[in-house]
Amino acid sequence: MMKEDKVLMFLEDFDEIMMSRKADNNVASCNLETQEIILHYISKFEQEDLLMVGSANSVSEIDEEILAPGRFDVMIPVFPPNHAERSEIILYAMTRKLEKDSLLFKILKNNKADKVPFWHGISLQMKAFSNTMLIDFTQSLKKRIKNQYQRTRNENMKIDQTILNSALRDAAGKLTEEYLDQVARFLGDAIINNFDQFQQRIHSLKLELDAYKIVEEPRRAIGFHHNGEDDESQG
Repeated sequence: MMKEDKVLMFLEDFDEIMMSRKADNNVASCNLETQEIILHYISKFEQEDLLMVGSANSVSEIDEEILAPGRFDVMIPVFPPNHAERSEIILYAMTRKLEKDSLLFKILKNNKADKVPFWHGISLQMKAFSNTMLIDFTQSLKKRIKNQYQRTRNENMKIDQTILNSALRDAAGKLTEEYLDQVARFLGDAIINNFDQFQQRIHSLKLELDAYKIVEEPRRAIGFHHNGEDDESQG
């Protein structure tokens, strides 16, 4: 790879491959070998016009040697889409490669769903959704629109809250506790490494994540009351 001109090398599972060696974890021998190779050659990357980018769910377990200055010391947080971005992504996925005279586009246009504002309401309910969940939503919605049209043969059919909520439930199937924990770890990393650059974005994501926290109802005091006062138990 280093013999080529201006190479961008992308490495997935960077956190797993570059995991620090500790007594309580077992780093695969092939990953240890990869670490050694990269540490050996990393000083030559710049002069060879090679840029390596790694994707990781969290940087907290990566070996500190790998993240040392002059190595992998630039961290770029890739946030889940915010409210405005979710609306834009949904519209893009719903209208991508659609001909203006296609049936789906006509139905979208009749509902003003060919414009971003239509999607703001449902987007508000998609707190911390990933890109994949948004695509799942649009796929489900397209199928539901198609099924409803086949039943009614009505181009002026309404894309109402019922059909939107049904597609939302389908997409929310991936909103698992494991996924939310992963987002929480990402948020913790961003606070430590990128807070100054992304304060507002971090704050917004935290609010969305907090919406899924279970809040216990305050317990009611159990006792007997007499004339508006608690009746003290007699011993």
